[in-house]
Amino acid sequence: MADHKPKKEKIAILGGGVGALTAAFALTESGRDYDITVYQLGWRLGGKGASGRNLEPPANYRIEEHGLHVWSGLYDNAFRLMRRCYADLGRAPDAPLATWQEAFKPQNFVAMEECYKGEWFHWPFQLPTNEELPGAEDATLFLPLWSYIGEALQLMRRLFKSSPQAQRPAAQAAENLEGWLQELIKRLTADLEKPLLHLGDALLYAAYKAAKQLGQDKPGLDLGDIARWFGGGVEHVLQEIILKILTAFMHWLWAEVKDQLDQAETRRAWMSINFLYGNARGVLEGELIEKGFAAVDDQDYRAWLQSYLMPDDGLTVNSPLAWFIYDADFAYRDGDASKPSMSASAALYSLIRLAFTWKGAVIWKMQAGMGDTVFTPLYRVLQKRGVRFEFFHRVKQLHLSADQQSIAAITMGQQVKLKPPQAGTSPCGKGYQPLIEVKGLECWPSTPLYEQIVDGEHLKREKVNFEDWCSGEVAETTLMVGQHFDRVVLGISIGALPYLCCDLIKAKPKWKDMVDQVKTVRTQACQLWLQPTAYELGWTLLGEPTLSTYNVSPLNSWADMSHLLDREGWPARGEHYPLNIAYFCGPMADEEPLPLTDCGPRQDCRELSQEAGDQKVKEEARRFLEHDIAHLWPRTAGPAGQGFNWQLLVDNRPGAPQGPARLESQYIRANVQPTERYVLSLPGSACYRLDPGDSGFANLYLAGDWTKNAFNSGCVEAAAISGLLASNAISGYPERDDIVGLYFGQPPNRET
Repeated sequence: MADHKPKKEKIAILGGGVGALTAAFALTESGRDYDITVYQLGWRLGGKGASGRNLEPPANYRIEEHGLHVWSGLYDNAFRLMRRCYADLGRAPDAPLATWQEAFKPQNFVAMEECYKGEWFHWPFQLPTNEELPGAEDATLFLPLWSYIGEALQLMRRLFKSSPQAQRPAAQAAENLEGWLQELIKRLTADLEKPLLHLGDALLYAAYKAAKQLGQDKPGLDLGDIARWFGGGVEHVLQEIILKILTAFMHWLWAEVKDQLDQAETRRAWMSINFLYGNARGVLEGELIEKGFAAVDDQDYRAWLQSYLMPDDGLTVNSPLAWFIYDADFAYRDGDASKPSMSASAALYSLIRLAFTWKGAVIWKMQAGMGDTVFTPLYRVLQKRGVRFEFFHRVKQLHLSADQQSIAAITMGQQVKLKPPQAGTSPCGKGYQPLIEVKGLECWPSTPLYEQIVDGEHLKREKVNFEDWCSGEVAETTLMVGQHFDRVVLGISIGALPYLCCDLIKAKPKWKDMVDQVKTVRTQACQLWLQPTAYELGWTLLGEPTLSTYNVSPLNSWADMSHLLDREGWPARGEHYPLNIAYFCGPMADEEPLPLTDCGPRQDCRELSQEAGDQKVKEEARRFLEHDIAHLWPRTAGPAGQGFNWQLLVDNRPGAPQGPARLESQYIRANVQPTERYVLSLPGSACYRLDPGDSGFANLYLAGDWTKNAFNSGCVEAAAISGLLASNAISGYPERDDIVGLYFGQPPNRET
C-alpha cells in the first residue's frame, strides 16, 4: 500500500538577516513540518549584521563588521533565540564559544562625550548589574508601566543624594511651598528611620511614595480634602501631587545650581535629574500611560522633551543624555548631522526599556564577530533542522497573481555557478559550503571561497563584489507558486523594496506609503588595529569603553573591541601584533536626496557605487584622525605634535607604506547598498509600517526591523520580534502574548 504522506508546505525566505532567520528558527519550533529554503545574496548570512574574516595573509583572519554591534540586556527575544540555538548546537565543552554565555559577556563601562562651552569632556559611567539573565524562560519581565515612574524617581533621588547640593544643609521646608503640600510631604516621609535633614531628599522621597500608589486599586494614602481640591479620579489626583512636588523640587534645585554649572559634578547631576524629570513629567502630563507612546509618535523626541524640562538655557536638551539615542539610532535625516530627527514614541520605548528592563547588564559584548557569534550557530542549527540555504541568489522581482492578491512568482538572479562536489565528499557537501575555521571556531570569510566557484580565480582577480547591488549574474531563474513555494517571508530590508516590489507597491497604496514614509540612511564604519593600547594612546579611564555623542564627526561612536584580538590570528611579533582594536561608526550623508519614483525612492548604480562610498569614508576617517582624535587619544600626535602618527596603525602588507597610506590597510566601509541602509524612526512614520502578518497579500509575510515591531526602530531585538510575528502569522507559534515587549508602552485596554 502506498505511503501517502501529506505534502509539506514550502516556504521561501528571502534574505538572511536577524528577522529572516528568527522566522525560520521559530517555524522549525512550531511543531509543523515545513519545507523551508533561505535565499541569500552573496556568500554569507547576516544582513546589516554580517561580518567576515579577512583571508589575505597580512590581515591574519581579522574580524570585519558592517558597523559597531553590541547587544542590550533588554533583548529578551533575541537572547532567548540564541540560548535555544546554542543549546541545540551542542558544541563540546572545551570548544570556542561553547555556550551562549561564553559568546556574550557583560559590558559595564560606557562613556559619553559632553561639549560644554565649546570644550569636550569625558562623561564616564560604570553601569550596574543584576542577577537576572536575558532571555530566560522564567525571567521576571515587566512591571506595570506606572511602576517605572517610581523607578525614575528613585533614580533621581540616588543622583541627588550623591550630588554636591545634597551635602549642603537645607531647611526641611521652604516658604514657597503651600501649607497642604508641606503637610502632605510630612505624611509621605513619616516612615523614614531618621529625621530628614534635607529639603531636596524630602521632596523626592515624597514624590516616590506618591508614585507607589499609582495603579493600585485601593491606594494606601488617604488624600482627604486634597482629592476634592484637584477633582477627578484617584490616579489623576496622584499624578497632580507628584507633579506638584517635583516642580517644587526642580525650582529649588535650579536656584541652588544655576550659578555653579561650571563645576562638572554639579552640572552633570543637574542634567541627569532634569532629564529624568522631563521624561517623567512628559509621560504624566501627556497621559501616555493611558494613551500609549504612539500618541507622541508625530513629535521629535528632543522637541517633545524640551517642552517638559525645567528651563536651563538648553543645557539638558543639548546634553549627551538627550543626544545619545540619536547617535545610537543614526537618527539624522538623509544622514545629515544638521537634521536630527527621531520619533518621541520610539525614543521613549527604547529609553524606558534600556533604563529599567535590562537583565544581567545594560550592554553585552559579543566575543567574536557577529557572524561568528550569531549567524554561524543559527546557520548550523537550521541546517540540522532541515532548512536549505541557497547562497549567491539575488532576488530581482516579486510578481503578483492575476488578481493581485498573492505572490505568484519570484525572479531570481543566480550570481555564480558552483563546481560539483569533489569525489569522496559527504552528502552534506552538496551546495556552497560557506564557513572557514579560525582557531577552532567556524566563521564567515569576508570574501567568497572561490575554489568552490566556476571561474573563481577570474572572479577573484576582478574583485567582483557579490554584495554590490549592481554586480552581474550568470543566469536568471523563476520560482513559481505551488512548485517552488507556497508562502514567502520577505526578510530583505526596506531600502531594497522599491527595486524588488514594484508590482506590490503599485497595487497597494499602503505599500507605497510605507516605502515613501519609512526612511533609511546610509551609515559608515571604520575599524583600526593599533600597536599601543587605548591607555597608552591616552585614554586613561576605566576598561574598554563603548562611547557615543562625540559629534565632531559623523564617526561619532567608538568602542574599544580589543577583547577580540584573541579570536583573530595575529602573530605575536612586535609591531606586527596589535594591542588595540577600535571600531568607529556613524551616519553617512547621501550625496543628494533619494529620487522618488512610482515604486518609491531608488538610486542608480552610480549613486550606489561601493568604491566611491568607501573612498568617502576613508576621507572622513583621515580627517577625523588628523584633527579630532586627540581628545579621545591624546598621545597620537604626529611629527612636531601635529596631525596623526600613522605609524601607530598595524600594517603588515609587504613594503608597508608610511604616512596616511597606512589607512588603506585598515577596514573602511560605506553601507550604501539598498539592503544595508539603516531604517530610521522619523516622527509620524510608525503608522506607515506594516505588521509582519498583514502584508495585504495572501501568501506574503514580512520580517525585519522596518516592520511594525513594538520598537519601530533599528536594532537586533526589533528584527527578532518581527521574525517571531512572521512565524506567528504563518504557524500560530509563538503566540503574540509570548513575544516579550510586544505590548509595552501601549494603552492598558489595547487590543491584542
